[in-house]
Amino acid sequence: MPQNGHDTSKTEPAVLITGATGNLGSKLARELVKNSQNSIFVDQIPHPNLNVRIANLSMPGNWMGLFAGVDVVIHLAGTPKVSSSPDTLKSQNVDCTVNVLEACRMHNVGRIVFASSLRVMDGYRESGRRITEDLPPKPSGDYGRSKLRCEKLLAAHPDVISLRLGWSPRYNVRENVLRAPKRLREVWLSDSDFLQAIELSISAENRGFTALNLTSDVENSRYLLTRARKRIGYKPRDGLNKTQIILSKLSSTLINKTGWSR
Repeated sequence: MPQNGHDTSKTEPAVLITGATGNLGSKLARELVKNSQNSIFVDQIPHPNLNVRIANLSMPGNWMGLFAGVDVVIHLAGTPKVSSSPDTLKSQNVDCTVNVLEACRMHNVGRIVFASSLRVMDGYRESGRRITEDLPPKPSGDYGRSKLRCEKLLAAHPDVISLRLGWSPRYNVRENVLRAPKRLREVWLSDSDFLQAIELSISAENRGFTALNLTSDVENSRYLLTRARKRIGYKPRDGLNKTQIILSKLSSTLINKTGWSR
C-alpha cells in the first residue's frame, strides 16, 4: 500500500479519479461505487449517475483542494483523440498533468496511476521487434509525444505507475473488437483487464516511476506484458487468437453474401 503521511490504519485507500465521466473513467467509477470504495470523481462534464466534482484541470483552481486526504490519484483526464490538434493536446494532456501533479504535491498524495498510451512506443511498431518498456520511448505523432511529455513530468513524483494503455473502445465487446483493423486488435485492452490493472496498481509496491505496457492477452502482439506481470501481478483474463479472428471474418463474409444471421 502506498504511504503518504496520511492515516495508514485505513483499510481502504482514498482514491480520486480525474476524467471520471470519460470512457474508461466512468467504467472505473461505477466499479468503485459498486465496491463501496472511498473515492472522489472529478471531471469537467457531469454524469447522470455519478457524484462528479466539476473542474477544469487545465487551469489551477479551487479544485486542487479535493486532493486533500487522498492516497491515490488515478489520472485518466485528457483527450483520447489521437488526431487532436497540438494546442488541444497541450491543454488537455500536458497542462492537466502539470496541474494534477502540483495538486498531488500540495496535498502529499502518495501514488499517481497515470493513463499513458502505447503510442509512446509506437515508433517501433513497424520494426518487427518485440516491444518492451526497456526500450527508449519512441512516440509517433503529436499524441504519443504529449503522453511521453506527461510521463517525463510525472517522473519527478516519488511514486508513479504509468499504464501505457492499448485500445479500449467505449463499446468494448468481442464482436466489435474482432471486426476492428489489425492495428487496433493487436493492442486490444478489455474493460475487465483495464479494471484489474487499476486495482493492482492501487496496492502495488512503490518502485518509484514505473511504466507498464498494458493490453489483453492478444496472440502475436508485439507489446510484451512481462513487466506488468512481474511488477503488479497482472494476469490478463481476456484474449484474442488467430482462430477467433478467422472465424469472425468468415462469419461476416457469410452474412454479407447471404444476408443470414443468427
